[in-house]
Amino acid sequence: MLLGIEWIRRVTPFYVLKMYRAMRESIHRYRYYGDKYYCNICDSHLKSWIYAGPVEHMNRICPVCYSYGRQRFMALLLKIELRVNCLTSRMNLLHFSPELGLQRWIKNELNFTAYLSADLCSREVDINLDLQRIDLPDNQIDIIVLSHVLEHVENDALAIQEMYRVLAPEGKLFIQVPLSGDRVTQDECLAAPEARLARYGKTDHVRLYGDDILTRLSRGGFKVRRYQAADEIFRPDIDYMALDIPSDSTMLYVSESTIYVCQKVPGS
Repeated sequence: MLLGIEWIRRVTPFYVLKMYRAMRESIHRYRYYGDKYYCNICDSHLKSWIYAGPVEHMNRICPVCYSYGRQRFMALLLKIELRVNCLTSRMNLLHFSPELGLQRWIKNELNFTAYLSADLCSREVDINLDLQRIDLPDNQIDIIVLSHVLEHVENDALAIQEMYRVLAPEGKLFIQVPLSGDRVTQDECLAAPEARLARYGKTDHVRLYGDDILTRLSRGGFKVRRYQAADEIFRPDIDYMALDIPSDSTMLYVSESTIYVCQKVPGS
């Protein structure tokens, strides 16, 4: 049964949701204005963050656009990797399970020829797609953005294979997953939601990735590079923009924001 906020979202007309979100954003932009922190998703200067879940998780979200650190880090890296306006005007982008703030940022800041949002069953996307059976032609998509989705997918190897198939030659997949910090991924088949919560951090997660995700992605044919919020190039902004969960977080994860940039290099 759908409860609370999720139920309200499902039954509320789109135009009402849009009006509510715009009004909330305006009020919170004024209420939380300051010079201590910055959100690049909504261009807000902030005096404080708010928290997703218990405060001790230290999962800091923007009070204006409700973006997480992983979304702010994704926006930061997309801008660097894609050399905005030089390349994107000739590209298309497929965004799976799009976060509202990041979706709006991509549309406003990146000059893509076409933007396509997708989800398994959401009403708020352009097209419903199953990541394990993507109903799109081969070699058609230039960029795929996939943040905190793969840990929900039963057959992640098939999903990786499908994303490789639909990407154009030299196309890129930008992917984030929660990371445990362990060497090996935990992917026991746990039926009980309580067991998944305890082992994987969420009741609807089917695994918790370890460092071997890089090997899993490489097996799919990709040439993979890893970016972390603690990398030297991002270090000045890691706290100012809250780009990832801090080391003193009590969450099961050591990182929510690490990005794997996976390039399709035919014949590699």
